[in-house]
Amino acid sequence: SIYPYGFLAQAIGGADDITASIIVPPGAEAHDFEPSPKDIALLEDADLLIANGAGIEPWLDEVQKTRSKLHKPTMIMAAGATNPHVWLDPNNMKRFAGMITTELVRIDPSHASAYKRRALELQKNLTALDSRIRKTLSSCEYDSAIVAHDAFGYFARAYHLELIPIAGISPENEPSAKKIAELIDLARSKKVHAVYFESYADPTLAQTLAQEAGVISLPLDPVETISENDLGTKNYLTILEENRKQLQKGLVCQQ
Repeated sequence: SIYPYGFLAQAIGGADDITASIIVPPGAEAHDFEPSPKDIALLEDADLLIANGAGIEPWLDEVQKTRSKLHKPTMIMAAGATNPHVWLDPNNMKRFAGMITTELVRIDPSHASAYKRRALELQKNLTALDSRIRKTLSSCEYDSAIVAHDAFGYFARAYHLELIPIAGISPENEPSAKKIAELIDLARSKKVHAVYFESYADPTLAQTLAQEAGVISLPLDPVETISENDLGTKNYLTILEENRKQLQKGLVCQQ
C-alpha cells in the first residue's frame, strides 16, 4: 500500500520474480490519499496485499472484505498499533521482512531460495543501519528535539530519544497557539537544539518555530513516501542513513 512495504517487497521479491506495485504514488501523503477505481481493482486482485493498517489507509477495510471473499491474503503490519508509523524502527522492518518472505515462499515456492537469500541480505543491511544509528545516538549532547508531526514514536523508543511533535499523527492535525507557545518555551529552555521539518510537508511552521526559539531547523524524513526524482537513487536504507546524519547535527552527537 505504501512505500516502506513496497521497498521490502521489491528488495525480497526481486525485479524478475514478482511485480510489486505501490498504491500511494511518489510524493503523495498516505494519510489523505484516495485510491482510484483502477487502484482498488489492483488492490483487490493482487496475490498478496501488504498494508500498514492502524488508520493510515482509510480505504483498507472495504478492500479487505472483497479480498476475504476471494480468499486472497492481506498482511497488516501495524495491526493493534496506536501510532501507524511502525516502519521507522529498522528492527520492525527486519521482522516484517521475515513475515513477507514467509508469505512469498508460501504463494510461490518455486522461487523460495531466491526470496530467502534476498531477505537475509536485506536483514543484514537493516542490522548494520540499526548499529550505525545506535552508535551515533549513544554520544549526544541532547536527547530531545522537536519534530513536525507525531511520526517518530517507534524510532524514539528504539533509540531512547524524546522527539516532541508539533502536529498530531496526521500532519493535517494543526497544533493550537498554546501548543506552539509551549514548544517555543521548551526550545528556549535549552532542552532542545533543533526543530525538524519534513520534505513532503509544508516546513513553514517548523522553521518559524525554530526561528522564534533561536534554534536550528533541519530535515527529518518519516519515509512514508519517496519522490519521483529520488526513486532511482534513494531507498529506505539511504533515507534513514540521512536521518542519522541530521540527528547527529541536531542532537550534537560525537560519533
